[in-house]
Amino acid sequence: MKIAFVVASTDHGTLIINRNDENENEKYGRYGVGSQLFATGSFYPTDTDLLTSILRIRKRAFADRRPVVAVDCGANIGIHSLEFARELGAAGRVLAIEAQRAIFYAMCGNIAINNCFNVEARNIAVGSVDGFLRVPFVNYHVRSSFGSLELRDREGKEDIGQVVDYSSGYDVPLLKLDSLCKERVDLVKIDVEGMEGEVIAGGIDLLKDSKPVLFVERIKGDFSPIELTLRSLGYEIVDLGPNILAVSNADPTKSDVMSAVANHIT
Repeated sequence: MKIAFVVASTDHGTLIINRNDENENEKYGRYGVGSQLFATGSFYPTDTDLLTSILRIRKRAFADRRPVVAVDCGANIGIHSLEFARELGAAGRVLAIEAQRAIFYAMCGNIAINNCFNVEARNIAVGSVDGFLRVPFVNYHVRSSFGSLELRDREGKEDIGQVVDYSSGYDVPLLKLDSLCKERVDLVKIDVEGMEGEVIAGGIDLLKDSKPVLFVERIKGDFSPIELTLRSLGYEIVDLGPNILAVSNADPTKSDVMSAVANHIT
């Protein structure tokens, strides 16, 4: 039997990683979560540093009154979730969401092996309605960027490194953020390969009530409707290249968060 998932020592701790998690094209060069981890030992450390610094700000402001909560939509093998969990410790919790079953299994192993038991892992997808979503089968023994898999078939979707058959697959629960999150939330990371708009649409009540800081990938699809929605809800948007950070104007920690963002940019 070919070996796909292996264990490696990284800057994020001991991790279960797919050694085939790599793709290459003219636009991005060589990329993939596994590829970057094997090449550098870390995965976008400046982003994780920014987000953990924001959680640190939220802890100082709220941890004496309530748990600080982070939601990781599209958690992959759990790198951001682990870093969030370490930062929060006993002061808070992390909800880690991953739709791909095999990658979810690796994430659960990473949570356990790093003793981050303030993480709740869910094998689900997040969208604009509650129901079910079919996840296409992927061959994890074939060199591909598995985190780039788009759960919905569309024209112009990214070639992850293998042909994906959307006519077959397995169903996972599809839930709105409003259905998932019944407590106050401080930070939501959204990296869901083109479904970011659906996630925002299914979390309007959460955004109005909790006003969490949002870190959203925007490299797939039209981001304009998302920007219009966030601005209508009173969010200020900061351009971070392939991602945006959105901070509510009503957030009492906004000035500290924006200072952290300024330090990140410089």
